[in-house]
Amino acid sequence: MKRTGSTFFLFLCLLMIVGCGNSKSIVGLWERNDGSVFNGMQVQVEKLDSGEYRGIIIKLGAQKDFKENDTKWKDIKKIKENGFDFVDLGVGAKYDMHMMLSENGESLKMRNLTGSEEIGSEQAWKRISK
Repeated sequence: MKRTGSTFFLFLCLLMIVGCGNSKSIVGLWERNDGSVFNGMQVQVEKLDSGEYRGIIIKLGAQKDFKENDTKWKDIKKIKENGFDFVDLGVGAKYDMHMMLSENGESLKMRNLTGSEEIGSEQAWKRISK
């Protein structure tokens, strides 16, 4: 009986380790790759003590409408599995956006919540590093 309990305990520990290892996160370095004028911009996402996330511009693309170290994405809140709502710093305005993390955790797709068709209403980003 004692051996069965020990085996069960080890099985539970292994299950927890494997489960935690599969958790996907948006934390990391992301590069815009949707063919827009902002292609090549890099944003570093970090988790704050509040549990929310923010994205800081690390590298500018061809457009110079932003500055390095500007907060590009703020108030990032997880609303469902792989889904987040946030505020995006646009050119001269801020936009309420939604982002979806891909199943493999290597890309982000973003969409303006208002359904607007202006530049930046849809964005694609690929993970550079974690």
